[in-house]
Amino acid sequence: MSQPGVHRSTIRFLAGAMVLVGIALVVRAITSGGGVLSVGVLMGVLFVAAGLGRYWLTVRGG
Repeated sequence: MSQPGVHRSTIRFLAGAMVLVGIALVVRAITSGGGVLSVGVLMGVLFVAAGLGRYWLTVRGG
């Protein structure tokens, strides 16, 4: 028996964690000399996009 409020809060927390991990990946890749198309930057951008998308879906879904 899952509580909807707990589930929604957990999803939002994990989405925020994904955004933070993505930002950390981008910062780490750039500070270590990676360019805009380096793997770290691309993975970081994808993590940020996935986290923001997941957060947006939970907010939009109600």
